[in-house]
Amino acid sequence: MPLPFLNIHYELSVPLVVDTRETLPLFVKKSKFFKISVVRKKLDFGDYSLLGFENRIIVERKSEDIYTSLGVDRERFERELIGIRKLNPIFFGLVIEVTSEKDLYMFRASNINNNSIYGSLASIEIKYGAHIYYGTRDMIELWIVSRFYNLIKNIRKGEMLCQ
Repeated sequence: MPLPFLNIHYELSVPLVVDTRETLPLFVKKSKFFKISVVRKKLDFGDYSLLGFENRIIVERKSEDIYTSLGVDRERFERELIGIRKLNPIFFGLVIEVTSEKDLYMFRASNINNNSIYGSLASIEIKYGAHIYYGTRDMIELWIVSRFYNLIKNIRKGEMLCQ
Protein backbone atom coordinates (compact mmCIF):
# COMPACT_ATOMS: atom_id res chain seq x y z
CA MET A 1 0.00 0.00 0.00
CA PRO A 2 1.66 3.27 -1.06
CA LEU A 3 1.51 6.48 0.89
CA PRO A 4 -1.92 7.99 0.15
CA PHE A 5 -0.53 11.03 -1.67
CA LEU A 6 2.11 9.21 -3.70
CA ASN A 7 1.83 6.57 -6.38
CA ILE A 8 5.07 4.83 -5.43
CA HIS A 9 5.40 1.06 -5.04
CA TYR A 10 8.86 0.14 -3.81
CA GLU A 11 9.87 -3.47 -3.37
CA LEU A 12 13.25 -4.23 -1.79
CA SER A 13 14.90 -7.42 -3.01
CA VAL A 14 17.37 -7.32 -0.10
CA PRO A 15 16.07 -7.54 3.50
CA LEU A 16 16.12 -4.33 5.48
CA VAL A 17 18.04 -4.67 8.76
CA VAL A 18 16.81 -3.02 11.95
CA ASP A 19 19.19 -2.76 14.90
CA THR A 20 18.05 -4.85 17.87
CA ARG A 21 18.58 -1.85 20.18
CA GLU A 22 16.07 0.28 18.26
CA THR A 23 13.23 0.59 20.80
CA LEU A 24 10.51 2.01 18.53
CA PRO A 25 11.61 0.89 15.05
CA LEU A 26 10.04 2.28 11.91
CA PHE A 27 9.92 -1.21 10.46
CA VAL A 28 8.86 -4.18 12.59
CA LYS A 29 8.25 -7.26 10.45
CA LYS A 30 7.35 -5.42 7.28
CA SER A 31 6.55 -1.97 6.01
CA LYS A 32 2.99 -0.75 6.08
CA PHE A 33 3.63 0.96 2.75
CA PHE A 34 6.12 -1.14 0.78
CA LYS A 35 6.96 -4.76 -0.03
CA ILE A 36 10.01 -5.44 2.09
CA SER A 37 11.22 -8.05 4.52
CA VAL A 38 12.74 -6.99 7.81
CA VAL A 39 15.49 -8.66 9.82
CA ARG A 40 16.39 -7.69 13.41
CA LYS A 41 20.15 -7.78 13.96
CA LYS A 42 22.67 -5.92 16.13
CA LEU A 43 24.33 -3.25 14.02
CA ASP A 44 27.72 -1.82 14.95
CA PHE A 45 26.65 1.59 13.63
CA GLY A 46 23.27 3.09 12.83
CA ASP A 47 19.74 1.82 13.22
CA TYR A 48 18.92 0.67 9.68
CA SER A 49 20.82 -1.00 6.86
CA LEU A 50 20.53 -3.65 4.17
CA LEU A 51 21.48 -7.28 4.79
CA GLY A 52 25.02 -7.86 3.55
CA PHE A 53 25.79 -4.11 3.54
CA GLU A 54 25.66 -3.43 7.29
CA ASN A 55 28.92 -1.46 7.36
CA ARG A 56 28.49 0.10 3.90
CA ILE A 57 24.92 1.43 4.08
CA ILE A 58 24.09 3.11 7.38
CA VAL A 59 21.07 5.11 8.50
CA GLU A 60 20.99 6.57 12.00
CA ARG A 61 17.57 7.64 13.32
CA LYS A 62 17.05 10.33 15.92
CA SER A 63 13.98 11.96 17.40
CA GLU A 64 14.05 14.25 20.45
CA ASP A 65 17.35 12.57 21.39
CA ILE A 66 19.00 14.64 18.64
CA TYR A 67 19.16 17.49 21.15
CA THR A 68 21.03 15.33 23.66
CA SER A 69 23.31 14.10 20.87
CA LEU A 70 24.11 17.69 19.86
CA GLY A 71 24.38 18.88 23.47
CA VAL A 72 25.44 17.02 26.61
CA ASP A 73 26.12 13.75 24.76
CA ARG A 74 27.96 15.36 21.86
CA GLU A 75 31.33 13.66 22.51
CA ARG A 76 29.77 10.19 22.35
CA PHE A 77 27.83 11.13 19.21
CA GLU A 78 31.00 12.54 17.58
CA ARG A 79 32.83 9.26 18.34
CA GLU A 80 30.01 7.36 16.62
CA LEU A 81 30.19 9.69 13.60
CA ILE A 82 33.98 9.27 13.42
CA GLY A 83 33.52 5.47 13.53
CA ILE A 84 31.04 5.65 10.66
CA ARG A 85 33.35 7.88 8.62
CA LYS A 86 36.24 5.41 9.12
CA LEU A 87 34.09 2.70 7.51
CA ASN A 88 33.83 4.86 4.37
CA PRO A 89 30.21 3.82 3.74
CA ILE A 90 28.70 4.13 0.29
CA PHE A 91 25.71 5.76 1.99
CA PHE A 92 25.26 7.36 5.41
CA GLY A 93 21.93 8.91 6.29
CA LEU A 94 20.83 10.71 9.44
CA VAL A 95 17.07 10.90 9.77
CA ILE A 96 15.38 13.00 12.41
CA GLU A 97 11.79 12.16 13.29
CA VAL A 98 9.71 15.26 14.00
CA THR A 99 6.01 16.03 13.91
CA SER A 100 6.62 19.32 12.08
CA GLU A 101 9.53 21.37 10.75
CA LYS A 102 9.21 23.74 13.70
CA ASP A 103 9.95 20.83 16.08
CA LEU A 104 13.49 20.56 14.82
CA TYR A 105 14.50 24.12 15.60
CA MET A 106 12.09 25.04 18.40
CA PHE A 107 12.01 22.05 20.71
CA ARG A 108 11.04 23.62 24.05
CA ALA A 109 12.93 21.17 26.27
CA SER A 110 16.22 21.98 24.58
CA ASN A 111 18.59 24.65 25.86
CA ILE A 112 20.43 24.59 22.55
CA ASN A 113 20.24 27.73 20.46
CA ASN A 114 18.47 27.23 17.11
CA ASN A 115 21.54 28.51 15.23
CA SER A 116 23.67 25.91 17.03
CA ILE A 117 21.33 23.12 15.95
CA TYR A 118 21.39 24.30 12.33
CA GLY A 119 25.17 24.76 12.39
CA SER A 120 25.76 21.36 14.00
CA LEU A 121 23.64 19.57 11.38
CA ALA A 122 25.43 21.43 8.57
CA SER A 123 28.77 20.42 10.10
CA ILE A 124 27.69 16.76 10.30
CA GLU A 125 26.79 16.84 6.61
CA ILE A 126 30.16 18.29 5.64
CA LYS A 127 32.51 16.49 8.06
CA TYR A 128 30.89 13.05 7.98
CA GLY A 129 29.16 12.94 4.58
CA ALA A 130 25.73 12.43 6.11
CA HIS A 131 22.58 12.83 4.06
CA ILE A 132 20.29 14.51 6.60
CA TYR A 133 16.53 14.31 6.35
CA TYR A 134 13.85 15.19 8.84
CA GLY A 135 10.18 14.48 8.65
CA THR A 136 7.28 12.58 10.09
CA ARG A 137 7.52 8.86 10.77
CA ASP A 138 5.81 7.94 7.47
CA MET A 139 7.97 10.33 5.45
CA ILE A 140 11.15 8.99 7.04
CA GLU A 141 10.05 5.46 6.15
CA LEU A 142 9.57 6.57 2.53
CA TRP A 143 12.95 8.33 2.54
CA ILE A 144 14.80 5.26 3.83
CA VAL A 145 13.09 2.75 1.53
CA SER A 146 13.50 4.95 -1.55
CA ARG A 147 17.23 5.41 -0.84
CA PHE A 148 17.72 1.70 -0.19
CA TYR A 149 15.79 0.82 -3.36
CA ASN A 150 17.96 3.12 -5.48
CA LEU A 151 21.16 1.96 -3.79
CA ILE A 152 20.31 -1.69 -4.61
CA LYS A 153 19.45 -0.74 -8.20
CA ASN A 154 22.71 1.17 -8.69
CA ILE A 155 24.84 -1.51 -7.01
CA ARG A 156 23.36 -4.15 -9.34
CA LYS A 157 24.06 -1.96 -12.35
CA GLY A 158 27.65 -1.60 -11.22
CA GLU A 159 27.27 2.12 -10.66
CA MET A 160 28.28 2.04 -6.99
CA LEU A 161 31.66 1.20 -5.51
CA CYS A 162 31.16 -1.65 -3.06
CA GLN A 163 34.59 -2.61 -1.77
